[in-house]
Amino acid sequence: MSAPDGTARAITLVILAGGRGTRFGGAKQLEPVGPAGEALLDYTIRDASTTGFSRTVIVARSDIDDAIRSHVSRMHPDADITVVCQDRHGPHRDKPWGTAHALLAAAETIPGPFATANADDYYGAGSLALLAPLLSITDAGSSDWFLVAFPITGTLSASGPVSRGVCQLDDDGQLVRVTEERVQLSPRGTIQTVDGTEVRPDTLVSMNLWGLAPPVFDCLASGFDPFAAAHLHDGEEYRLPDEIARLLSAGRAGVRVVRSDAPWAGITHRADLPGLRRFLAELDRTRPG
Repeated sequence: MSAPDGTARAITLVILAGGRGTRFGGAKQLEPVGPAGEALLDYTIRDASTTGFSRTVIVARSDIDDAIRSHVSRMHPDADITVVCQDRHGPHRDKPWGTAHALLAAAETIPGPFATANADDYYGAGSLALLAPLLSITDAGSSDWFLVAFPITGTLSASGPVSRGVCQLDDDGQLVRVTEERVQLSPRGTIQTVDGTEVRPDTLVSMNLWGLAPPVFDCLASGFDPFAAAHLHDGEEYRLPDEIARLLSAGRAGVRVVRSDAPWAGITHRADLPGLRRFLAELDRTRPG
């Protein structure tokens, strides 16, 4: 549902930065990858500010809270940035509760339409520019949402298998579900799951670049307490794609999938860093101004 008066709304970017980076071996949220020591989230904050987002909320962990605050205040002194800690919400568990819980932890800071983004992904201004105009005319009470999805061929790592959310769409381009798969390049150069099933290179995958509105919070809140009670000790994650799929199947929301052909980059393995740094150096070299 669009804003009833047709006016543009202020929109927020929510960066999910609470993961532990187990496969990477450290806090990749702040790993310096740009020529001036930028982390990937710095590129996303900058691109968001140039494409129509008015503020940023970063969901972090208590043990990196001070480091995140210090970093963003130095890199973005004039930006409107709020930092919240995921582990201060809900019952304590050593392993973070997952992306749906991270978003729920930020609920009180988000009054209107918003986008989500991973701290360890580079989406580019082109991808954020697909979401911003849609969100700016979306009513705060809307349950008609968006997902920017990428062709899987541009989201793989030469360093090993990666987890990707494979999108299933209906004939109208609406999301049916997102199924997480471990995928990799085969020795023949094809894309396949780790069990050997081939995947088409134009298959669309979610990289958590969602466009949502506040009604999602009540839905996430109603599901989290029973999930937490059932999984306090087993490490299962309360994942945003799973919860949105549950809402879709119940007819409580709709998600329009928007394809982005903008370059994507990210960090899964530490071996990804040299290629990522070359990509960002070239990006900065060719950026206008």
